[in-house]
Amino acid sequence: MEKVLKEKTESRRLILTAFILILVNFLLRIAFAASNDLAMDEPFTVWWAQHSLGEITAMLGSENNPPLHFFLLHFWIKLFGISAFSVRLPSVIFSSITAGLIFMTAARQFSFKAGLMAALMYTLSVMHMSFSHEARVYPLFVMLAVWNLALMLRIIGGDTNKALKIWLFISGLLLVYSHYFGWIPLLMQWIFMMTYKNVRMQWKSFLLLWIVLFAAYLPVFWIFLQRFLHSSGGTWVPAPQWTELYGNINRFLNDRWVTAVILGIFLIGVIVVTAGRKLKETVGLMFRNRALTAVLLWFGFPYFIMFLVSFRLPVFLDRYILFTSAGVFILIAAVVDHIFSKRWMRYTAYVVPLFVMMFFFDLNPYNNRNISHIASLLKSIRPSGDKLIISPEYASLEFSYHYDIEAFRDYKQTNIRLRQQGVFPVRSLKVSSDSEPLKASRIFYLDCGSAFAFGEDQVLLELNEYYSASRIVYIDGVYTLRVFSERRPEDAQH
Repeated sequence: MEKVLKEKTESRRLILTAFILILVNFLLRIAFAASNDLAMDEPFTVWWAQHSLGEITAMLGSENNPPLHFFLLHFWIKLFGISAFSVRLPSVIFSSITAGLIFMTAARQFSFKAGLMAALMYTLSVMHMSFSHEARVYPLFVMLAVWNLALMLRIIGGDTNKALKIWLFISGLLLVYSHYFGWIPLLMQWIFMMTYKNVRMQWKSFLLLWIVLFAAYLPVFWIFLQRFLHSSGGTWVPAPQWTELYGNINRFLNDRWVTAVILGIFLIGVIVVTAGRKLKETVGLMFRNRALTAVLLWFGFPYFIMFLVSFRLPVFLDRYILFTSAGVFILIAAVVDHIFSKRWMRYTAYVVPLFVMMFFFDLNPYNNRNISHIASLLKSIRPSGDKLIISPEYASLEFSYHYDIEAFRDYKQTNIRLRQQGVFPVRSLKVSSDSEPLKASRIFYLDCGSAFAFGEDQVLLELNEYYSASRIVYIDGVYTLRVFSERRPEDAQH
C-alpha cells in the first residue's frame, strides 16, 4: 500500500513538473511568435491550407510533405484566421508540449533531475525556439518523434502494457502523415528489435503493427514513392561538409562553447571515475542501461546515416535532423547522471551547461526575412503604371501576404489580382507566355533568392538583355530590389 502511494505521489510530481515546463515553454515561445515576417515556406503552407481538403490532397503530388499539417492548419485557419500570430500558434503549442515529453521520458528512464536538465536544454535551444516561430510542420514532427521514442523506451524497459502498442501505432501513423522522414524514427523500432532480446521476442506484434500501419499509409504511399523518385535525381539541398557533423550539434546547443563546456565536464567525469578505479564499472553500467543505449541509437543511427546518405542524396538539413536533437539533450543528461556519483559534482554538471546555454540564448531569433518592409517600400516608390517582376515565381505568395492580404486570402484569384496590380511572378521571361512585363519602359524586379534556388538568376540575365540601365534600390538577406530603365534600341519594337 505504501509503495503504491509513493508511486502515485511520484507520478503526480512528474506530471506537475511536465505541465510547468510546458507552460514555461509556451510563455517563452509565444512572446515573440509574430515578431518575424511570415516568409519563406510559411506563406506557401498558409496559402494552401486555405484551400479545400480535396485541393490540398491534389497538390500533394508536387509537395514534399504529407497532408497532416496542412489539414490541421486548414481547420485552425477557419477558426482563428491567417495572422502571423494565429498560424504560428500551433507550432508554439507543439514545441511547448515537446518540452514536457522530453522531461517525462528522461525522468522515467534516468532520474528526475536528468529529465529536468534535458527539458531545460531543449527550452534554451535557439534552434527549437526559431522553428517554434514558423508555421511549418517541424515542431509537430519533433513532438511526435519524441512521443514515439518515449513509448519504445517503456517497451524496451519491460513494460508489457498492451495499450503501449496502440499508442505506438497512433504516434507512428501521425508521424508518417506529418512528414515523409517520419519513417526514419519508426525504422528505429527494427534496430531496437535486433538489439534487445525482450523486444525481439515481440516481433509478431510489431509485424502486425507495421502491416496495419502500412495499410493505413496506402492513401499517400504512391505520392511518397513519386516524391522519393523525383528527389533521387537531386534536390536543392547541397551535399554536406564534414564540419556539419559537429556543426549541427553546436547549433542544437546554441554555440560551440556550450559543446566545449559539456565535453569538458565529461572529461572531468572520466578523470574522476578513473582516479577512483571505477571507469570500467561506470562504462559497463552505462552500456548495460537499455534506455541509455536506446537513446544513443535513436540519435546516432539517423544522424550519421542521413549525413552519409547526403553525399548521394542530400538530406542532412537542420529541419530534417531536428528531431535527433531531443536524443542529444537526453543523452547529455543521462551521461551526467551516470558518471558523477558525488552529489555536488552532479549538480554542478547539471547546472553549468544550462547557464552557458542561457548566455547564448535568444528569445526572438531573427529569420533574416524583411519582406514586409519591401512590400511597403514598393507601395511608396513604384508608380501604378510600372511593372513589378518577382522571381522565383512562388515568392509571389510571401509578397502578396504583405503587399495585399486580401489577394492572398482570395486564394483562387491571388495571381490574377496581383497581375491586375502590375505584379508578375515568373521563373524566366523567355519561357513565359506572358510578354506584357517587357512592354514597360521601366520595370521593378524583386529577386527573392533565384540564384540560390536555381543556380543562377535567369530573370536578371534576361532583363539585362532588354534594358541598358539598372540600379539596386534595396538589398537585405535574400531579397534584392532593382529598377530597370532605358530600353535598348534593338528591343524597342518588342
